[in-house]
Amino acid sequence: MVSLPLKFDEVESVEEFVNMVKRVDYNVAVKVGRCVFDAKSLMSVLMIAGNPNAVVEAHTDDLESFKKKFKNYL
Repeated sequence: MVSLPLKFDEVESVEEFVNMVKRVDYNVAVKVGRCVFDAKSLMSVLMIAGNPNAVVEAHTDDLESFKKKFKNYL
């Protein structure tokens, strides 16, 4: 599992992030504290987009591929 800080520069990037997550073949979640949300849900990601403690968790062993694909949001 990969766990990295998550940030968004603008609201439009949240939608781009969610659309990218929908295309991967592994589970991705966004987390703030103990609350975990499905990263495929636009409403969930929008709720936590401005939180500086937001973390993205991807259930993959390929850290480099994940970081490359989602570099604009990390």
